[in-house]
Amino acid sequence: MPPSTINSGDPTEMATINHALPGRSFAHHTQAASRRLSSKLQARQNTLRAAWFGILIASICLEGLGRRYLHVVPPAVFYFTKDVVLLFGLVAFSIRPEIKMITRKLYGVALFPLGLGIVWTVLECFNPEQGSILLAIVGLRAYWLWWFAPLVIANVLQVNEVRRAAVYILAFTAATVCAFAVIQFGSPPEAEVNNYSITVEGDVVQAVGIEGTGRARVASTFSFISGFADFTIIMPALLMTIGLGEPNKKVRFVALGATTLTAAVLPMSGSRAPVFVGACLVIIIAWRAGFLFTKAGRRLILGGLILVATTLTAFPEAMEGVLNRLESSDSQSRFDDTWNILPPVALQSYTYPWMGIGTGMQQNVRVQLGISSYQYNAESEPAKQLIELGIPGYMLYWFARLGICVALIKASRILRRDGRGAVAGAAMGIAALTFFGNLTFDHIWQALFFVAVGYILLETNAAYRSLMSRNRSEPVQRFTRRAAKGQEEAGALSG
Repeated sequence: MPPSTINSGDPTEMATINHALPGRSFAHHTQAASRRLSSKLQARQNTLRAAWFGILIASICLEGLGRRYLHVVPPAVFYFTKDVVLLFGLVAFSIRPEIKMITRKLYGVALFPLGLGIVWTVLECFNPEQGSILLAIVGLRAYWLWWFAPLVIANVLQVNEVRRAAVYILAFTAATVCAFAVIQFGSPPEAEVNNYSITVEGDVVQAVGIEGTGRARVASTFSFISGFADFTIIMPALLMTIGLGEPNKKVRFVALGATTLTAAVLPMSGSRAPVFVGACLVIIIAWRAGFLFTKAGRRLILGGLILVATTLTAFPEAMEGVLNRLESSDSQSRFDDTWNILPPVALQSYTYPWMGIGTGMQQNVRVQLGISSYQYNAESEPAKQLIELGIPGYMLYWFARLGICVALIKASRILRRDGRGAVAGAAMGIAALTFFGNLTFDHIWQALFFVAVGYILLETNAAYRSLMSRNRSEPVQRFTRRAAKGQEEAGALSG
């Protein structure tokens, strides 16, 4: 066959050539089979990632159901399940380099106190007054394990299909939590459905009622009121942000619907903090998103007003219970305790050994192990950290925590530059919560907080790559525009 025929590009002739050249046909079929196999493997990987995220969320939010109804299973199993799931994610899903890079960029110099803090807590495991190596391991887990969660979550949710599946998982979980909350709120405090949990000794922890309304303080699917209160603070803000920033209408509707449900049950725990912190979060998120001057800001304001109206009117008795608790004698002392997040206040307010008594020595499991705390007992997190780690460890952990707050503020700036106003507002809102909850001694708050941080990290990585791509293309675009302008001028002159 002449070369001109081979190079003619006619489809009929090319098909004849491919049929006549079995080696080329074999390579073509091999590549097609390889693509199909790669597609199937990717689909299975996405399914595994979505399943992992679903199990993680369920182990955080549905732990109380297991402790309440599966009495044959030791409560510690449900307590540590989420940690095992997180560890599996760390091993099974290798962290992509770009996730590590954006994390280092955001955290910056705060990596120094973070590293020293980890070293110090490890050293405190060998404190002479440390009563048990098992207790020390539990303490290490409480301090640092979930700090790795944002990297895993941002890595797992990178694929759009997995990310959308995650929204459905969060919405379904929120609907389940809300359904249990409504059932418990409508039942008498002494009803079995309102039992909080079963202790290790087999004792039933019964619900607490609210004076004035006679309703129970709801724990929903969590073991205690605090877990449900944590959920109602973090989840509405996160779901609303996802919903307003999601381009897919169906996913946006699901996320916003779950947000409204969560807002409706928000006051059922009887806790004062969720109502006021939730309102402050809406204001912070809307302000950072641009308030009335941007589309995202206006959407957030409208969404926030709907949430506030839902919270106040959906279950009036629940809101009445919160207002009754505001009139209680401990409201002022609870407010005053918030100043203990500042190191100078905390250092002067508590009694503690200067060098601590060992990592984990203020964990609740210490009592079950029969280990003495050397007469050091505390309720607040700063006091517990001072007792366990002493002044050096407490300060290192405080600065590492400050690093999270600064990193989220940096993330908010990157997101806003890329036009992601709703998520930029969420990053600022989560930053405001950094010192609000118990990041060490409240395992539900800890897990939900770092899940939210993981979502912010995911969006920040996408925004950063978008900005870098735009910056690289701008010189080429400027050169192209100048060349086109030069050609136009040359054409005008020649004309």
